[in-house]
Amino acid sequence: PRSTLFPYTTLFRSSAGSVWTNALGGAWSEAGNWSVAPAADASASVLFGGAISAPATVTTGSGATLGYMAVDSANAYTWSGGALTLGSAESNGAVRVTQGSHTVDAGLALPSSASLQVDVGAALQVNGAVTGTGSLQVTGGGTVALTNGASVAVPVTVSGATLAMPQSTAYGAAFTLGAGGATFAPAAGRTVTLSSSVDGSGGLTKTGSSILTLAGGAAFGGELVVRNGTVSLASEPSGTLVIGEGTLSYTGPDAVFARGY
Repeated sequence: PRSTLFPYTTLFRSSAGSVWTNALGGAWSEAGNWSVAPAADASASVLFGGAISAPATVTTGSGATLGYMAVDSANAYTWSGGALTLGSAESNGAVRVTQGSHTVDAGLALPSSASLQVDVGAALQVNGAVTGTGSLQVTGGGTVALTNGASVAVPVTVSGATLAMPQSTAYGAAFTLGAGGATFAPAAGRTVTLSSSVDGSGGLTKTGSSILTLAGGAAFGGELVVRNGTVSLASEPSGTLVIGEGTLSYTGPDAVFARGY
C-alpha cells in the first residue's frame, strides 16, 4: 500500500528507515517483523504503515529507542510494553501520525525535546507515564490524549491541536499554548485539573460536558473560550474571555474584573 509519508517528510527515507511488515503484529525486537531491523538507538527511523488490515499490537519488551516514528494506517496500532524513548540527550525525537487512531499503551521517555505531530482527523493516545529531562510539543491539528495526568512529568506545549482527556485526573505539568492555540477536551462527565499555570501566546478552547479546573491560573495571552461544560478558575484570565454554551465558575476572592465579557 502507498505511504503518504515518504513524499513529504525529510525525516523518513525509505532507503534508510525500517518499515513494519508483520500483518498480525508482534515483537519490536524481532528482526523478521521489519523490512530492515531498526537500530536500538536514537538513529532509528521507523514506519508503521499498511502492513496490517485489522488492529494489531506491537510489543516493545523492556522498551525501544528511536529518533523518528511515522504512523500511516487506517487500522489501529497499539504499542505495549516498555517505554518508547524518543531521541537522546543530543538529538530530538518525533512521532508523526497521518491517519487512524493509535495507542501507546506504554510510557514515553524524553531525554530532550520531542514532538507528537498528529494530522487532522488522526489520533494518538498515550496511556503510560511521560517522563525525562526533555519536553513535549503537540501539533498537527489532530487529537492527542495523555490519559494519566499525574504521570506526565515534562513541560507540554500544545499548538493547533486537541488535547483529549478521557479520565478524571490532575496534571502537575506546566502547559504552554503556542500561537496555534489548543482545544482541551475532557470526556463527558470527567473533571480535569491543571495544577500549574497555563501560559503562552495562544488561546484555549474548552469543549465537552465536563469540568476543567485551571487551578494554577490562565496566564496565556489568547482567548479563553468556554464552548461547552465548565471552566473553573480562581483568578481573572489574562486574555479575552468568551463564554458560549458553557459555564465559567469563578472561585477566587471577591473581585471586580476590569473588562466586560
